[in-house]
Amino acid sequence: MKRLFCSDFDNTVARKGKILKENVKAIHKLNDHGFDFVLASGRPAANIRYIFHKYGIKGHIIANNGALCLPEGGESVQAYPIPPEEALALIERAEGAGRKYLFYSRDICYIPRSWLCLMGSCLASGMVHFRTGMKIRTFSPGHPSFLEEGVFKMNIYLKQNIQGLIDEINQSGHLSATQSGDDKVEVMAGGVNKLLGIRSLATALKIPMDRVVAIGDFDNDKEMLAGVGWSFAMGDGSEKAIQAARMTTDPVDRLGFVKAVDWIIAHPEAGLLLAEGTSTFNR
Repeated sequence: MKRLFCSDFDNTVARKGKILKENVKAIHKLNDHGFDFVLASGRPAANIRYIFHKYGIKGHIIANNGALCLPEGGESVQAYPIPPEEALALIERAEGAGRKYLFYSRDICYIPRSWLCLMGSCLASGMVHFRTGMKIRTFSPGHPSFLEEGVFKMNIYLKQNIQGLIDEINQSGHLSATQSGDDKVEVMAGGVNKLLGIRSLATALKIPMDRVVAIGDFDNDKEMLAGVGWSFAMGDGSEKAIQAARMTTDPVDRLGFVKAVDWIIAHPEAGLLLAEGTSTFNR
């Protein structure tokens, strides 16, 4: 029976938006040893498809921190958009506080019109599409008609009181918020996280969760690291990610992803026995 190897993108399999060539080889090695690769990211689906094409990778997609689950070559098996009324309230709050923000649908990034000056020009929007696979659309905060079509994640950018905003959003019960990066709060529909997407994918593929492996580095990975059969955290990852994982590996620049792949291939029983405790590589 196949197994799934689910990986975060930034600072896990990639550094500064680029996948190391050694990591591309490791992904192909996973395929050769009976693993399906899954990119489980806060990034939108269109960007993940672009990444797959750019690096010659095949795999399944968990996008927007679990709000979208797209099996390879198939239709979505999970789609949890942010309720429009909740998104409207978030817009009003962000505008009132003077915070920068944006939304992602499946294929489009929606940016407030005032951001166009920040981006430089429409030409800049075209370059974003060329480099990420994402289409860029601007909107007036007073008329966000695109919300009815479905958006799956909102990014809010701030420098202070990040955890306070996350806690407040999560306590509402209608939305889920997590941190991704030093100045970014990511907001999804209530109950959405990467583990939710992985469970939906595993169910669709008829793969038990004890045959799922995950690797990640930050707070938005903690649920998937704690909830799969076996997991790795990057050694330079956040405290929450490291505590959630069963093992730690080196940072991406020190081939931590490759080391995790080699370890799980050499230990095919890992996860199936659901061993207790957290281990660390000998370095």
